[in-house]
Amino acid sequence: MTKSTVTHGTTYNTKAADKLAELLITSMNHEAFDPQQEDQNPVSFADNPNYNRNAYILFGQLVAKCEKATINTGQYIMKLEQAVEDEKAKNPAAPDTEMLDKRIAKAYADQENSAVLAHALEVFFEVCVDRTWTDHKDFQSTLDQLFGGTATSTQSRIQPTKDSALARMKARKSA
Repeated sequence: MTKSTVTHGTTYNTKAADKLAELLITSMNHEAFDPQQEDQNPVSFADNPNYNRNAYILFGQLVAKCEKATINTGQYIMKLEQAVEDEKAKNPAAPDTEMLDKRIAKAYADQENSAVLAHALEVFFEVCVDRTWTDHKDFQSTLDQLFGGTATSTQSRIQPTKDSALARMKARKSA
């Protein structure tokens, strides 16, 4: 099993996450994504903030939810570990941490699952939606701007076709 550490401190199987991303990429109807020429105004060359808007919103929310779940589960794990330490300090002779240990093990499994999903969805988002994922906070800020009518851009450009999506996925794996 190939493991990798993500920025949220979670170790997970990147090969499984990449396979899941590849399955998502090949399973989607790529006609739902805007053609590249719609990314900019042909006259003013200004960025089109509505380029792949529906995909940006839908898939960005999925990535953000999984990323947030990974972060929140990490915070929960820290609370549980602190509870174990407190129990050991209160009752050093015979600490009763069996249930807490089970909760911690389950929380680590939950965190790993959400990290795998976050990774797969992030790869899918970047390849198919044709935008660079920064984090859930930036996504929420851009989303607020889109709905407020103040967004000027949602970032990078690449033609999102099924073939180019697979090529980008393979290039990303080899990097």
